[in-house]
Amino acid sequence: APVVLIGAVIATIATVSVISNLISHRMAASFEKGQFELIGRIVQSKLTDAEGKAIAAAEIIAAMPEVKKAFAARNRDELLGATREAYRVQREKYGISQAQFHLAPAVSFLRVHNPPVFGEDLSHYRKIVAEVNQSNAIRKGVEVTTSGLGIFGTLPMTDAAGKATGSFEVALEFGPLLLFFLAITRPA
Repeated sequence: APVVLIGAVIATIATVSVISNLISHRMAASFEKGQFELIGRIVQSKLTDAEGKAIAAAEIIAAMPEVKKAFAARNRDELLGATREAYRVQREKYGISQAQFHLAPAVSFLRVHNPPVFGEDLSHYRKIVAEVNQSNAIRKGVEVTTSGLGIFGTLPMTDAAGKATGSFEVALEFGPLLLFFLAITRPA
């Protein structure tokens, strides 16, 4: 009888230990999955916010009457003069890294952030710009450029009569978003 009793106790303890271990493992896996989903939602929210910031900045600059007029007239000097200060303020206060005007289908007309470089056909690697000039609709998203990964807000431009004149975009660097992601995933 004592051997049977000892065997039953050992079997019960082993069974409880195995079940406890399985429950603990499942709880830890569920917690990890929940944490990864939360991080994914946070990063997606930050990305959406950055896209919104880029398109809002683009709309502010593109709506300026002197900007519309200079771009419609294809006057690079006047356009740079009308946008330089707005770009500087947006860069310093809100982290805007690029601002660029394009002619259809996707030719760089004026890089406010780098005026000497223009005339390049961007259509082979800047799909958002080509889409905006083709569809005449606002686009925002992440793209790889010659300077790296960026978050873009791109919108069509029109002249005073409503005729399409090209597009304008504002970009934020992807780096700060990546640093945020790294900071929230770093173990404590």
